[in-house]
Amino acid sequence: MIDVETEMESVMFNIRCICLVCLLQLLPTNGLVNERKDLAILLDSSKSINDEIYECSLDFMSELVNFMSISPGITRLALITFTSKARLEFSFEKYVNREGLQKSLLHYEKE
Repeated sequence: MIDVETEMESVMFNIRCICLVCLLQLLPTNGLVNERKDLAILLDSSKSINDEIYECSLDFMSELVNFMSISPGITRLALITFTSKARLEFSFEKYVNREGLQKSLLHYEKE
């Protein structure tokens, strides 16, 4: 049986690590605030992740997008889900604004 509390602690640790990596990725490297960034997010959609944690991950991604300027010239996002194999849900070119990207995050279900 899975200990949900331990699993949630592990997920929260992973989320904090991902958040730190995302923030570091978004910091300007040459002093330019609007420097172009590409950020790919990997999301485990296997049966080993319970539904509550999966939904929490999608909510986290949606909240993360709130802090980004999504546009072709500034920040682009891609989403890759994986089970036993990876699947590209959307590429860097698909969403050109924050609103479209956030709406799309509501429609991803576990496999």
